Amino acid sequence: MFLYYVLCHVDARELYDGADYPSLRLDRLRSVVVRIPPLEVQRRIAGYLYEVTTDLDAAVANVRREIELLQEYQATLISGVVTGHVDI
Repeated sequence: MFLYYVLCHVDARELYDGADYPSLRLDRLRSVVVRIPPLEVQRRIAGYLYEVTTDLDAAVANVRREIELLQEYQATLISGVVTGHVDI
């Protein structure tokens, strides 16, 4: 998990070629230097990041759902106004 979090924060733009349809450049991926701490430190860091990102992921999911509900409400409101079921 530690390595996963490290690689998630690598600036991926530097690893791709400049084509319209980018492809991962293996030679650039090989150039990424990752300092690996002792296993216990890796576990503590990964555990902490998992806890923090789990909370953030849940918050993002809630906000996305609220946006969906607001968009549905907006569509219903516009439809009601256009059809005359809702007065402005």
